[in-house]
Amino acid sequence: MEPFIYTDASGRQWEVIDFRIVQGRKRRVPLNSWRAEARAFVALDTGEVRIYSSLWYYRSTESKLLATELHFSKPLRACAAERMQRR
Repeated sequence: MEPFIYTDASGRQWEVIDFRIVQGRKRRVPLNSWRAEARAFVALDTGEVRIYSSLWYYRSTESKLLATELHFSKPLRACAAERMQRR
């Protein structure tokens, strides 16, 4: 799978990865796959990982949609209270 790079409004680059959970492990699926359960954003400069998961997950790579998903994503190791917070 070719990496898909998204550049946010501040110029920071993120690799976008769709994945699903299989037997407790994250498995990468093709971008925009109907099997995807969540989306990860990996910062190319620092390696920071942010996860976007929602019941209303749209499988698209439109710039406006990616900006919204990145905005509402949570750090990979966020505790339950942090994941439930709204910005």
